[in-house]
Amino acid sequence: MMTVRTSILAVLGVFLLTASAAAQNCPPAEAVFIDADCQGFCTAGTAITFTALTFPGSPQACWTFTWDFGDGTPLVQGVVVHHTFAREGPFQVRLIVSSGGPARIATLTISLIGSQPTPPEFVIAIPTPRPTVNVAVLFVASVNISSPLTEWSWNFGETSETEPFTTTATHQYKKPGTYPVTVRARNSAGFGSATRFVTVAPAGPQTFTLTAPAAHVPGSGGSVWRTDLHLFMPEPGTAPFDIELELSGVKRTLSIPSATYVLRDVLTNVSGADSAGLLHVSGTSLGAPQVWTRTYNVSGNGSFGQSIPALSAAATAAPAGGPLLLGGLEDNARFRTNLGLVNLGTIPIDVTITIVGRSLPPVHHVIPPGTLLQENLAAGGDTPFGVRIDTTDRRMLYAYASMIDADTNDPTFIEAMPLDQLTTKDTLFVPGVGKVGTWRSDLMLFNPHSDSVSLSIDYIDDSGNSIARAPLFLAPGESKTLHDVTSNPLFEPAITGNTIGAARISATGNVIPFVFGRTYNQQPAGTFGQGIASIGARTAKLELGRKAVLAGALQDDRTYTNLGLFSRASGPSVVRITLLRDADRAPLGTLSYPIGPGCSRILEQVMLRIDPTATAGTLQFELERGGPVWIYGSLVDRVTKDPEYVPATLLP
Repeated sequence: MMTVRTSILAVLGVFLLTASAAAQNCPPAEAVFIDADCQGFCTAGTAITFTALTFPGSPQACWTFTWDFGDGTPLVQGVVVHHTFAREGPFQVRLIVSSGGPARIATLTISLIGSQPTPPEFVIAIPTPRPTVNVAVLFVASVNISSPLTEWSWNFGETSETEPFTTTATHQYKKPGTYPVTVRARNSAGFGSATRFVTVAPAGPQTFTLTAPAAHVPGSGGSVWRTDLHLFMPEPGTAPFDIELELSGVKRTLSIPSATYVLRDVLTNVSGADSAGLLHVSGTSLGAPQVWTRTYNVSGNGSFGQSIPALSAAATAAPAGGPLLLGGLEDNARFRTNLGLVNLGTIPIDVTITIVGRSLPPVHHVIPPGTLLQENLAAGGDTPFGVRIDTTDRRMLYAYASMIDADTNDPTFIEAMPLDQLTTKDTLFVPGVGKVGTWRSDLMLFNPHSDSVSLSIDYIDDSGNSIARAPLFLAPGESKTLHDVTSNPLFEPAITGNTIGAARISATGNVIPFVFGRTYNQQPAGTFGQGIASIGARTAKLELGRKAVLAGALQDDRTYTNLGLFSRASGPSVVRITLLRDADRAPLGTLSYPIGPGCSRILEQVMLRIDPTATAGTLQFELERGGPVWIYGSLVDRVTKDPEYVPATLLP
């Protein structure tokens, strides 16, 4: 998909070029957007860089770019311009791109504030490569202050005691575990603090085992399924490293030559025959690798598929107790749905599958240990439905659905959610929702509760503003899908023009529904898209002092990588994006990207922004200020334009 930086996009009038002959050979841009290196609230008197972004493709020489900054200063021309606002207040920046056809106009509201004192802002870094027991762990605190500090302290999480603050500190942990490390200080504006979690490992290398579904088989409708394995080893000094691949008792050992590696059609490394099932990846290293899989359909016109996270067989898939849920599923002329159930444990698991919204009897299965069960949910009917999965051991059960476009065979991955995560009042967000060109978004909802749920759905534009609202009512057990959600007549006022933002879902009661988003490329032959899970208060997110990675990013002749960011901060944030070289994790370049509060942004072909020569690597994320921010990647097939949603993984 594309990068969007605008709150309102409209087509206004016709601008004629001086030379009409030249105008006839100058096609207009389909859409234009504004990128600014200061989003949300900015400081008056500071120069801001504005960049014109066009879709599709790069700016053409025959286009004229005219800027109006809304503060009474003269108009300026150029693709990239710099401007300093002399006073506080909101200003609407207006960009007009004129050519031989209709002009395109984009606007962006910039809010300027003065330099009033603010509480201290901290970032905690942990330079120690791999914290272990009985070894001094180094902590470094950097702080932004608008007035001098008057009191301060460290707390390393092992005890309740605090220690005097210095910018660098060390602490030895006696036991393995994950500990909160907090630094706290005061200045004339008040207290500020930051917390970062440090994971302390036992001394020496550790074994790891990761599990994921994989396939090298023909499928229904003439489909041909393959699986790629994406790996990243975050610990230094561990590449090359050996891994063992196992499927159905067949084992192969491979040496992985670099820190980032993509095993294309991974099952050819295990067996030459067609096979499918649960792939086990194991080895010994200083730390477990970050792993995810891409299972896709191969055709003469490119590939399309879904990403599935690798699961830790040693960790629980979900807390004990209660059912798992899926909703907004379809089984009709447009879609078919398959259910995947993974037993991560060492004993059989009893499972009962109930289709909610249909008069069908429950289905019972016994899943052997360490295996994958796949079932076609033949629910029938034109309306969406939900699924409830009850089991004797939810700790070791992982469940997901693949909703497959009947025309293209493109699957959308939907992860099951525990019921207990929907029984606490929360506000949910789905980023990357909108309509640009042939891109559309669906919103899928399911009420698994015995009481009805009344909802308010707000559409948040890419500047973080709520511009439209829709009411929705879900009866007990009811599923609904809002297809092409930004065109839905429920919204008032109507959402017009090209826009990418987020949906905010608020419930009036103390329970919330299952919510999932699907953003897709609408083609005459069908759709190619990705599922995006809703974000709640308990969703993992990037915070100050933490790092996250997107393993196995690509920018080659087959695939490119887009990046999605969504801020849940109350103020402006800055994300530092570092591209790590595939061979040895060496940084190839960085990009500091600002994002305003509540904003949802998409960076198209992000690797080109950092190092145009790189074809593979891992993207690493840190917050320079603000947060929290939620980050995901989309690996896009260049032919089909099918995106694969991959959430960024937090590092210990």
